[in-house]
Amino acid sequence: MTKEKFIKYLDEKMDICDDNPYDDEVEVIYSSRYCYFIKVEVLSNSTMNVYCEFLYEEHEKQYKHRCREVEEESFFEGLEEEFSKKPCAYDDFGFCPFVEMRVGYFGEPLDTKIISRFIAVYAQVQKSQVVEDKVRNIILDSVKDFLLPMGWKDMNDAIVSPQKDIIIAISKNNSLFKSLKLNKFELLDNEKSYHGAGYIIFQNKAEENLLVDSEVWKIIEEVTEEFDFDYMPFISTDSKRALLYDFGNIFLVTTLVDDNSAIERERKLLYSKVERLKKIAPDIELPKLCFDHLSKEDFQNFCMDFLVRKGFESVSSNGHLNAGDGGIDLFAEQVVKDILDGDERRKWIWQCKHSKTPIDRKDISEISDLLSERNASAYGLITTCRFTPDAIRRLQDYRERKKIRLRYYAASELRVELENMPELIKKYKLYG
Repeated sequence: MTKEKFIKYLDEKMDICDDNPYDDEVEVIYSSRYCYFIKVEVLSNSTMNVYCEFLYEEHEKQYKHRCREVEEESFFEGLEEEFSKKPCAYDDFGFCPFVEMRVGYFGEPLDTKIISRFIAVYAQVQKSQVVEDKVRNIILDSVKDFLLPMGWKDMNDAIVSPQKDIIIAISKNNSLFKSLKLNKFELLDNEKSYHGAGYIIFQNKAEENLLVDSEVWKIIEEVTEEFDFDYMPFISTDSKRALLYDFGNIFLVTTLVDDNSAIERERKLLYSKVERLKKIAPDIELPKLCFDHLSKEDFQNFCMDFLVRKGFESVSSNGHLNAGDGGIDLFAEQVVKDILDGDERRKWIWQCKHSKTPIDRKDISEISDLLSERNASAYGLITTCRFTPDAIRRLQDYRERKKIRLRYYAASELRVELENMPELIKKYKLYG
């Protein structure tokens, strides 16, 4: 077969491309984790070199070198068995910070069958369970060398953390996994994960929250960083109490946090961090409560829910919008415990002012008249903006001089109160 026909045959029949049309070589698109590519060089004397390049990078992890050596040695043995002769192997240092180990045959006749058999040997090595087991054991041994000094327990084909909340093993069929009834797993979407102050939170397809303690996550990050692991998270569908990380060759399982109040603790941890950040960088742009997207009816519903969460009873609307200020008046009752005189039920009247401009003195109704008209004994005001100093003085005057029971919540007070009402923040989308 002529050189030209040979190259044409390779290009058409064997999914081979010529990346260097000005050189006498053609590259086969066939790669793996540890092999760069298989290369066929068609020489001017109508012979060919066919070999596999294994890259050993100068600064990569030592365990990767060892894994690559296993694949290279298995490939060498496979070629010798297939062709009944030893292949050649030599280094090519080049000018890059890595070594290319070339394993194959050189000066061979132009024969497509040789290339087909060559690729078949390579594919067989890739699928070899023996090679896979050797690679897994090398990686696990390296992980053991890293973690055993930290108090982890060696279980032969697995390693367990001191708190027994993390298992790293070389197979999902590991006896420890089976003892935990971990057989089926569902892939999780990494895009639907939250890395917080105290917990890492994933969601499964059913939109259930899956929490991992941040201290456990630190260990997982240490392992992934130390060994340059990429991972894919899975949830156990058998027990729904364990998360599995597939590192490609070994597997890590950790228990989930089974605590309904964990998300609430995460919210408080996050809020405290935000407050500390604001002290250090007061000008930084942080998420703020926003009521702008709420309609008048939505804001009415929010105020009613807010008062219920504050302990008020029989909360209801007076049934119409106040056209002047856009607020909605609410009625509510407050039960005051009194050991001597018995419980007292106080009727409150609340005004809700959904406004973007500060509440001034003139915006506050004649509270005494309002209470008298509504036959109420206490007054409250909820607004989405702030009070001017004159407005605050007027409210304080009603409280101190006229002895009227009253409460008022501006945006700043609402922010503090809503720290303990995350369900309202979520329900009304107050952080956008």
